[in-house]
Amino acid sequence: RFQLFGIMLRTLAVRAAVATKRSTGIVGLAANPRAREDLIDLYRETLQKADELLPDGIEYKKAVVATTQYRLNIVENTTDWVEIEDQLDAQVEELCEIAQDELTLIPEYANSRMWEHPLVQNAAQMTWTQNGETLTFENAESGDSPSEEKA
Repeated sequence: RFQLFGIMLRTLAVRAAVATKRSTGIVGLAANPRAREDLIDLYRETLQKADELLPDGIEYKKAVVATTQYRLNIVENTTDWVEIEDQLDAQVEELCEIAQDELTLIPEYANSRMWEHPLVQNAAQMTWTQNGETLTFENAESGDSPSEEKA
């Protein structure tokens, strides 16, 4: 009887160890056992702030809403943090930091009215390289769409 209890206890301990992240492996970034729940809250708050503070039609708002909604859908529909990290190609703790940074940026962007800056208004095309891919963003007003090509 005690042997069976011991086996059950060890099985539960192994399952808990697999389900609980102990470290991110990144100096200064602690594992967050509530990362999924925190992400859901942060993403919902980001969508709310973007809706409240940013005018419709500006590219920054479109990008923030699209990215946040995409990530929120994955996080809400996936309970396993390993699967979330695989789908979003980042650790959940990193995603929390990114979401917090976005929440800080939205009011700053709104207060400075960056969408009215001539460089932003006249930017017909922006190109950058990320992970070996060249990404090109065409201003929506020019009638072109975003494109992606391998470097």
